[in-house]
Amino acid sequence: LIIPELRGQGNTSLDSKHCAIHQHVLDFTQFLSKLNLSAVDLIGFSFGGRVAISVAAHYPSLVNKLSVTGVPYIRPALGTMIINSWAELLSNGHLRDCAWSLLLNGYSPEFIEKHHQKFACFVDMIVESNDSQKLYNLITQSNQSPSISMDTDCTIINSNSNNNNNNFSVSNCAKNICCPTQIIGSRLDRIASFDSVEELANHIPGAILQEVSSVGHLIPFEKPGEWRRLVLSFLSS
Repeated sequence: LIIPELRGQGNTSLDSKHCAIHQHVLDFTQFLSKLNLSAVDLIGFSFGGRVAISVAAHYPSLVNKLSVTGVPYIRPALGTMIINSWAELLSNGHLRDCAWSLLLNGYSPEFIEKHHQKFACFVDMIVESNDSQKLYNLITQSNQSPSISMDTDCTIINSNSNNNNNNFSVSNCAKNICCPTQIIGSRLDRIASFDSVEELANHIPGAILQEVSSVGHLIPFEKPGEWRRLVLSFLSS
């Protein structure tokens, strides 16, 4: 199991000035090359799922099987507004407030009620392992919403970053995926509604759609055992 840390997240030393989706795809292909891996089973959650979909669509020979969780075909208004609010908080350096919003919008009401006393520790963990500016760059450069400005300085693949993000958008990539694909979602997800996740499955040839019930967007964290069983069953089938 190999878990790469993407630009803009965690403690990676990679430059966060170039965080558009096409840059993450390029990073991943170079990462596999460095490890001398010709093809892999690719698992992605949320933003990582968007990157995984783009890799599978643009570099099909690199992906044996694809499993993505919490990724909408086109993000609904509620999810877009939540992400826009994170960008505004981060632009003012309010990483802790953004972390609270992430948790409250990411977990289900049942999980919050049961574990609310631990949330301050969760927030501390997010703050300690992230940086406001890096996350802001990640959100603003990779988000396809017209209400968020894009950094047109990201010219890794060609001179137009906006066009690159469109070419690497989920809706443009879905139809080009040819490997066995698993899509996982939840009906309580406020970031990626189940209808939008189901729409993604409908646009990927032969994709299977599976639901984890009574959870929010943070499916792998809220029900890790069930999520892991679904993924491993798909990969071994």
